[in-house]
Amino acid sequence: MNGSSKDRQPEHRQLVIGVTGTYCAGKSTLVELLVEEGYAEVDVDRLGHRALVEKGEAVAGHFGPQVQDQEGGIDRRALGRVVFSDPQARKELESIVHPLMIEWVRQTVDALRDGQMETSPGLVINAALLFSMGLDRFCDVILLVRAPLLARLFRCMRRDGLGPLQILRRMRAQRSLFSHVSSDYVDIYTVWNRGTRQALRKRAHAILAKTRK
Repeated sequence: MNGSSKDRQPEHRQLVIGVTGTYCAGKSTLVELLVEEGYAEVDVDRLGHRALVEKGEAVAGHFGPQVQDQEGGIDRRALGRVVFSDPQARKELESIVHPLMIEWVRQTVDALRDGQMETSPGLVINAALLFSMGLDRFCDVILLVRAPLLARLFRCMRRDGLGPLQILRRMRAQRSLFSHVSSDYVDIYTVWNRGTRQALRKRAHAILAKTRK
């Protein structure tokens, strides 16, 4: 599935590629393949961990001592129990940490644009929340990784050690993120992950070759 056509074309050969995807579809595998080819990576999930440290006092002040560990830092598991099942609490957490995370992504993209990063192909923004955080505005192209439901289910069982019902709950919770994806800034291309890593690489290359023309 392609997104709506945009007139924008990259002004340089160093692409900023947004990579996102449904739960256990293979987003991280595609990012690994691109990094192997020389792309730098911005892992937005890791930025979230960093933001919890930077904003720990604000998070604890908002959610209370129940989300702190013995050293006074943020206990991510305890915080997850608070926000995972409460959409309003999750929005409140995002309002604290997301602005800082977005700013870090912007700074990295600016560094690439200004020639301060020694990476010839470009930059990959690895983000499950790419659209909801508005990170699509920093990208030249977005690769949305999808995979058949059964393949995702078996990957989740192997990777996360969860039971089928737990996995289906996570998939259902994530459904709204990818039900109607669109961007006002950039084209979106679906990359189907149905087979081997090499097949996934070839599909991504075919798309990226179009964007460089």
